[in-house]
Amino acid sequence: MEAVLETRAKGYSLGETVQEEIFDIIDREADGSDSLEGFMLTHSVAGGTGSGLGSYFLERLNDRYPKKLVQTYSVFPHQVCVCLCVCVYAYVYVA
Repeated sequence: MEAVLETRAKGYSLGETVQEEIFDIIDREADGSDSLEGFMLTHSVAGGTGSGLGSYFLERLNDRYPKKLVQTYSVFPHQVCVCLCVCVYAYVYVA
């Protein structure tokens, strides 16, 4: 369980380092939109990228665009899957 929490923390801290670069892209797209309704995010809840980085950007999107809708599609790993990374990506491709 500690390994999962460590990868989530690494993913969350990665968000802090790439935040400006990502939000420059998001802001540019939002500014170019005639009528921005909201955002849609697909992320896994396993591993650092999906759970840590995903939750970091969900929080920042809410802070930066408080009146916009945010719709998420969370992908959960299969119970018998040993390698979470491969299993989660397989579910994203199937969905």
